[in-house]
Amino acid sequence: MSGSTAVLMIGIDGLSLDTLTRYKRYVKTLNKLMKQGFYSVVKSPKPLLTSTINATILTGLKPERHCIFDFVNITKNYEFKLISSIDVPYYFWDLLPSEYKVLLINVPLTYPAPVVRGYVISDFMAPSIYSRGAYYPMNLLQRLEPLISKYKVDLDITDLSSPLKAINEALTSINVRTEIAKYLIEILDVNFVYVYFQELDRILHYYPQSSVLIRVLKALDNAVCSLIKTFERIFNNLSSLTLKNTRYFLRSDRMVG
Repeated sequence: MSGSTAVLMIGIDGLSLDTLTRYKRYVKTLNKLMKQGFYSVVKSPKPLLTSTINATILTGLKPERHCIFDFVNITKNYEFKLISSIDVPYYFWDLLPSEYKVLLINVPLTYPAPVVRGYVISDFMAPSIYSRGAYYPMNLLQRLEPLISKYKVDLDITDLSSPLKAINEALTSINVRTEIAKYLIEILDVNFVYVYFQELDRILHYYPQSSVLIRVLKALDNAVCSLIKTFERIFNNLSSLTLKNTRYFLRSDRMVG
């Protein structure tokens, strides 16, 4: 993959500039990226739903062109059908030059896993990581044993009955997703990696108090730092966060940098 600019893209659902500013002492890596790079608040398309926003980000199209306005569509027979990758007209990584091989982990609107020039662990719409269509290619899970046995496609809401359980559930999910991403970056020949975390958004719905948020934000900050260090080591770069032949993008439904 020499000659290509390696790209690491990290999505954190629910992350806002207000949250980063308020808790900046706990997210040193994210602050460093913001200071050394560029960031901006995103004017989200309407309706303000994860499916619509991500469809716009993944295609570059306005909602009236990608036609994803909710988590469900109504069929010609007036039946409700969950939005999936089948409804996405195309993805921006389909337009990358041929020297790019992608690794997508938990990126919204990728279930069932689309055929790509690379590898996919699909999003939280999959019933489980072992479900048909939850990954691509078919032999990917074989390369992830025994790590994959701990992987959850989403937080188990029934376990969010107390702040402590919520924290444990979120931190385990973040750590396992990070370790799997790092392992695959190490063993696969890829140079465009997109990892998506939705744990912060889930926690915000149930426990917006600062004590819980701080723990989750610190875990996400550590995850970003760890992924960047792995990426740099693979591509034989220096320990700076701004490098000539690597690019880092952080995005959420509320901001991008």
